[in-house]
Amino acid sequence: MMRWTFPIGFSSLALLGLLALGFREREARTPVGNLTTTSYPYEGEQFTKFVADSYRVKGSGKAEDFYSWFDRGFKDQTGSDPSAFLAKQKEAIAADKDVAKKAAAEQALGGTIHRLIKKIIPKFSLQRGFEFYNTEALGERQCFLQSVLVCGLLQEAGVDSGVAMVYKNIAGQETNNGHAVAVARLSDGKDVLVDCSDPVPFVQQKGLYLRDGEKSYVYVRPQYDGVSGTISSYAEEAGGKDLKPERVALLDVPFVNSMFDYYRGERTPRGFFETPSTKAGLELSAVFLEKSVQDNPKNPLAVYMLGHVYQKLGKSGEAKDRYVAAKALYAEAGWIPQGMKDALSQ
Repeated sequence: MMRWTFPIGFSSLALLGLLALGFREREARTPVGNLTTTSYPYEGEQFTKFVADSYRVKGSGKAEDFYSWFDRGFKDQTGSDPSAFLAKQKEAIAADKDVAKKAAAEQALGGTIHRLIKKIIPKFSLQRGFEFYNTEALGERQCFLQSVLVCGLLQEAGVDSGVAMVYKNIAGQETNNGHAVAVARLSDGKDVLVDCSDPVPFVQQKGLYLRDGEKSYVYVRPQYDGVSGTISSYAEEAGGKDLKPERVALLDVPFVNSMFDYYRGERTPRGFFETPSTKAGLELSAVFLEKSVQDNPKNPLAVYMLGHVYQKLGKSGEAKDRYVAAKALYAEAGWIPQGMKDALSQ
């Protein structure tokens, strides 16, 4: 049996949680419906799985710990718990028969949730904020977790929504799927981005990673309608084909699972992103990144970063295999980051 030596901060209970998370039966990972579902309303079965997975990695606690903490903060801000507040919002939106007014109410709710999350979870942490247990214990959030939370709350209010990764930021700078935002799909057929990393809710990121229907993933450039911040169409990065929002699907549950495990691998103490790293830290990074690839083999960032970890561990052959596989995934989606090209040229 392989013996693992773990960095400071990882208990034997955490190891057991990690192993349970990584190797339990595939059926336990399958969301309600098909594998391309984007449905995970707040406190629903799938959202609870996201939260429970986080506590399982910690090795103690349960999803109810996060819910109790967040619901208290929500009630402090609104005077109501999330379920009652969102049910009232859902009823009001559904009752409005004017499409333009309904879309405006849906967008306004996104703005309200943006404000609430920044109040309830005041601190931002790249290093720890992707874990629900750290959100509860430390009041910290990170771009991916906050986007999943925004979507869960919107979905509970009946607003179609999902996560997108960003490859070109507000300034047009390229980033290797280095940021996440929530996408709210409005009743008038337009989309709007809700980003709790920004002081204002409705940002205009220049490039997103989404899905081309239910078939594959795709890099697209949102086409914004003036100052409203809404997206009327998307242009494919490769070829420039114009796609209406209904032709572009949001990121699915397997991809969401994959990204949570990706961040665990990226931010492992003494792992890939830390200097100096240690062999034990890199090995644990590899465990999480391997799990991320298992969650969704088509996540190019997870495959690419797993190659980097293998490279640091001296597994050059395995690293090159991952680089080649990642490049193919990026190319299929329509854009290859410069770092990916550089990795293969070495």
